[in-house]
Amino acid sequence: MAKKKLNRQELQVQNEKKLNKGRQPGFCYDVSQIYNDEYTTVKENVSTEDLLYNLDYSSQYIGEMYPKEQCVCIVCDELSFKLLNPKTLWAYEPYFYQYVVFYRFDEYDVKYLADNLASSRIRAYPCYALTFTKTTLPKFCPKWSEYKIGSLPPITSNDIEKILSIDDDLYQNNGYYYQINELSDKYRIPQAVCGIMAKSVIPINARVVLEKVLQIMSHSSAIIDNSELEQPYWCSFKAFYKDLTFTGRKAKKQDIVLNSFNELIRIGLIDDFNIDDDENLVFSSRLMTKHIRQQIKRNMGYYAKIPGTKQAPFIATFIDYLWWIINCPACYEKITISLETLFCRHLELSRLLIEHRNGEIAKILTLLRKVGQEYGLLQVAPSTQDFTSADVKYLLQHRTELHTFLQITPTNKGKENA
Repeated sequence: MAKKKLNRQELQVQNEKKLNKGRQPGFCYDVSQIYNDEYTTVKENVSTEDLLYNLDYSSQYIGEMYPKEQCVCIVCDELSFKLLNPKTLWAYEPYFYQYVVFYRFDEYDVKYLADNLASSRIRAYPCYALTFTKTTLPKFCPKWSEYKIGSLPPITSNDIEKILSIDDDLYQNNGYYYQINELSDKYRIPQAVCGIMAKSVIPINARVVLEKVLQIMSHSSAIIDNSELEQPYWCSFKAFYKDLTFTGRKAKKQDIVLNSFNELIRIGLIDDFNIDDDENLVFSSRLMTKHIRQQIKRNMGYYAKIPGTKQAPFIATFIDYLWWIINCPACYEKITISLETLFCRHLELSRLLIEHRNGEIAKILTLLRKVGQEYGLLQVAPSTQDFTSADVKYLLQHRTELHTFLQITPTNKGKENA
């Protein structure tokens, strides 16, 4: 349902209610003027009606909301605010895209924080005025009306320690997405990423490396704030490959990782990477950063059940294709592509079709069905007979019938298949 558009009078009433709510814990309003980035107070402690009138009068006028008594005011960006998770009064300031957290005033604590905060993404003041216009009114915490400025909870030593710890992390990792919680065996795999994997035949080792990349991203600060799409991630290079298990000929893990990153660049999942002084791995991905907050998850080692043969790369592509259609928001209930599309656009096996190698195609279809069933992505057909050349010929002539031979398991829709 479309949101009802308010007329001017209704909007005025709504804004008055919001601003009057802002007064409840003990705040007041000034009208100020901005000129060359300098603030000049025009009117102090104005009524709500007068405030809104002045904001209408001139585009250079802004409102300022501030507590009538001094507080410990912690001003922070979205990431630091969510990491802080304060249990006290707070408001959001859309004008500057930041949060303001209020504690009971303590002169020593304010000075101590102000002297020791280093990142510039968290600041401390004894009083702070939230700036706003009619289109960027402050937003208040759900329990706003339960607090009073004169009886705010004190800022504890644990609060101070947490603020300084978050600030130090922000300072040390300035310009990077960094790990904010302990790595678990689960990682997020955005649908857009799986869509690319469903059309990319790359070595299994590259998929293993991608899992590690997604694990790092899934436990990084990008989960809270991913607005800087070009911002890179970083981690210890040794820690990155230490626990990874690769297949194929023996080679140095470092070399396998580097080759895998080049594969991921080739298919458009990684934008750039480098090893800093052989210690830190730095990589960036606009596409994956944009979608990493999606909640579709898998377990590390997802590709371990795929047979370690030369056919493994396109088998993995097929498994990712099944995963993609099962988890797709369009809610596909069956495979909709033709055999020709599957082999040409997804599995990169068009040569078999060109050379009319129907017997080999039949063997591959039998293998794909078997592995798909082992992963729980395909139903176990009543008939266990292998595909034949006649089946391949039939599917090439009946382009919409592939789903009758490869049937998606409906009970797996939206679930993890690790």
